[in-house]
Amino acid sequence: MTTFSLTQNYQIFPLVALQLDEAAPVLAGLNEPIVLAKVNADKFTRLASKHDINGYPTLKFFMHGVPMEYNGPRKADLLVQYLKKFVAPDVSILSSDSAINDFVEAAGTFFPIYIGFGLNETVISNLAVKYKKKAWFSVAKDFSDDAMVLYDFDKVPSLVALHPSYKQQSVFYGPFEGW
Repeated sequence: MTTFSLTQNYQIFPLVALQLDEAAPVLAGLNEPIVLAKVNADKFTRLASKHDINGYPTLKFFMHGVPMEYNGPRKADLLVQYLKKFVAPDVSILSSDSAINDFVEAAGTFFPIYIGFGLNETVISNLAVKYKKKAWFSVAKDFSDDAMVLYDFDKVPSLVALHPSYKQQSVFYGPFEGW
């Protein structure tokens, strides 16, 4: 792995550079580490041209070697939260009420959250793969009546859709075959 350092652009865009510097150690310390690299595109012009970098600061990320435009937040804590989404499993399996609460809290408010109660993860795995960059997906295997009250559903299988930033929730009842 090669890491380039930012020189001239650091003076031009100090706030973005500082946010990246703050996020880098947090991302590197994750169970699935995310490595940030800063490149001076004025100095490394071929590299910038290869990845269609025309303006500064430009953030790109590479998922399995494929470059993608980064249009998410640039503040360090939000950048970390946003990028954690891309190393998370497509469908998280939750085994208790506390695991459900932890999942919802860790997901934050940037993406919608889908929790399947009484569902097999294969039912929503195709959706999870297709929309991985746009939402969190999970399946709760074990949950209590308290969870049913909290998420306002009364039978299974059900799929609860939350959008924390809008404080909205919807419940869909199965069967869900053929999704």
